[in-house]
Amino acid sequence: TFVRKYAPCAKLYLHETWAYESGTERIRKFGFETMGEMSKQVFEAYRKACERINADGMIPAGHAMLALAEAGGALVHRDTFHASLGAGRYLLACVWYEILTGKPVMNEDFSDLDTEISGETLARVRTIAHQTVIEFLGSEGK
Repeated sequence: TFVRKYAPCAKLYLHETWAYESGTERIRKFGFETMGEMSKQVFEAYRKACERINADGMIPAGHAMLALAEAGGALVHRDTFHASLGAGRYLLACVWYEILTGKPVMNEDFSDLDTEISGETLARVRTIAHQTVIEFLGSEGK
């Protein structure tokens, strides 16, 4: 591929997207009722895409968004499909941070977000991001 040819030391990562909000008209339009149902197909599509392009890894943003939604208590989407400005975007940033740096996000204290969220929610989001990355890397054998 172009990147492998002209930047042979570059690492290729795919940013995994996520399913739409459960029970919404948007998700039903695609034949699903829940984030969990749609996520299974999203995850499989990204797994295949990573194999097809021989990616060095994937940023499991979709896995983290599903985990946050299933945990409850924090707004995940802002409009049924985009990440919320507070917890959703912070979660994604935490996942990117851990995957790209290899460092745990647990002791980071960044809190300058688009939308204010409580310290308790910040800590919970960091925990979910960290657990998601650990579980994902463990399942990928990396």
